[in-house]
Amino acid sequence: MKFFNIDLHVSVIKDIQTIFQSFGIQVDSLSLSSHDWVFDNKERPEIIAQNNWKNIDDNLIDAFYEHYKEKLKSYDGFIVTHTPFFYKLYEKFNKPIIVVASTRYEYPYTNDKQNWSLLNNDLSNNSNIILVSNNMFDKKYCELFINKKIEFIESLCSYTNAKYSPIKNSSVLYSKIPLRVDNCINKNELSKISWTNLYSYKSIIHMPYNVSTMSIFEQYYANVPLFVPSVEMVKEMIINKVPIFSEISYRQVLNLKSDSLFNLNNDPNQYENIDIIMKWIKLSDFYRFKNIITFDSYEELNKKMCFNLSNISFKMQIENYEREQEIYNSWKTLLNGIR
Repeated sequence: MKFFNIDLHVSVIKDIQTIFQSFGIQVDSLSLSSHDWVFDNKERPEIIAQNNWKNIDDNLIDAFYEHYKEKLKSYDGFIVTHTPFFYKLYEKFNKPIIVVASTRYEYPYTNDKQNWSLLNNDLSNNSNIILVSNNMFDKKYCELFINKKIEFIESLCSYTNAKYSPIKNSSVLYSKIPLRVDNCINKNELSKISWTNLYSYKSIIHMPYNVSTMSIFEQYYANVPLFVPSVEMVKEMIINKVPIFSEISYRQVLNLKSDSLFNLNNDPNQYENIDIIMKWIKLSDFYRFKNIITFDSYEELNKKMCFNLSNISFKMQIENYEREQEIYNSWKTLLNGIR
């Protein structure tokens, strides 16, 4: 089997490529991402470009089909990750389309109720579309809007080919919030650091901007001890207007009104509603993984950073073995339904 992909995100599709390759399945991907340097994947698609992908319409779809129909007829199907509405490019081929929701599937229709509704209808009723989410938040988020079961297959990210090997006595802080933590260096100061170098630090502390990030999957699979503020501390930070989890909704990212376009209960696009947001934040990868260490204050963080981190890393290694088996089996089951 072989699949074709055009992607705005380099890591989600790389993870799938790596897993599918172990099954003897080919995944060819063309990148629209500005981070294509990470995997040295600089081959760009024709017709669809960074300056027009948000405006995919019938004319662009027809042009894409005419340009690619001979090349793509040999493929068994297509994979769409970011963003899901790219499925429109492949409908005319009448083949399976695996659509992976990794971060708020509706983009770029966040403030366009008509097109968002049409997207929901297509994702619900197109029998060629196989819906998957790589994190529990986006699975539940999709199911809030779409009348269709979303398969949950989380990302693994074994592609870094690097493991936790601490030789430095300091930690790394992942934060978009201006913040100083004792004995930590901010990731922004490390520029394009290699995974091997990153995993040589003592631990990594996250001040999350989103509920699911590929860096979390990468670091967790590498058995790197990870710290994150507890749910209680996050709630206090949000109440105090600290911009943590600042990308939980694209309405928030785009500075749009805190609102639900669909009159739904518990819609996290009502991002100023603290009760709603806290319910959704609990679904975050940061609180779902067994061995991520939470802290209620910076004082507690300093104490917990003195824990036996090698022991925590070992527990992660055991858990990751079980996760890997489950993820591979889930993809095998899904692919067996396509063959």
